[in-house]
Amino acid sequence: MKDTGGPRAWISARQPAVLRAMRHYRGIYGRWPNLVAPRRFSEKMLYKKLFDRRPMLAVWTDKLLVRDYVRDRLGTDRHLVPIIGVYDTAEQVAAAAETLPDGFVLKATHGSGWVKVFFPGAPRSAGNCKRWRPSGSPATMGRSPTNGRIATCRDA
Repeated sequence: MKDTGGPRAWISARQPAVLRAMRHYRGIYGRWPNLVAPRRFSEKMLYKKLFDRRPMLAVWTDKLLVRDYVRDRLGTDRHLVPIIGVYDTAEQVAAAAETLPDGFVLKATHGSGWVKVFFPGAPRSAGNCKRWRPSGSPATMGRSPTNGRIATCRDA
């Protein structure tokens, strides 16, 4: 359960991102991560999240931006799933609901697992999309340094 107040929350909010991430790692794996010479895959992933700031990483983690990268590298759109629309808010998705096809997939561009499948004939509600907005510093563990747009793609 997340601590919403009190001294623990005050202290936690003022810790450097590296320390917060290391404490989070220890809570999950039961050991401190070796960030000086990472050997385990989990340690290497944590190291990349904290210290790898190449601009291309933001492109590769954004489902919409990576399409331009793939298109440039392959020279064609043939391997890309067609996009129906790109929306910045859940309200924009709700407003466009009438123009969307019977079946489609709604994805947030800034994370994994944030997917909502709309089957033909099912009611259309983008309710939980409001929780998809990114928050906090990109340096904190599990957060991506991307823009957080919502894209809808055809269900292929």
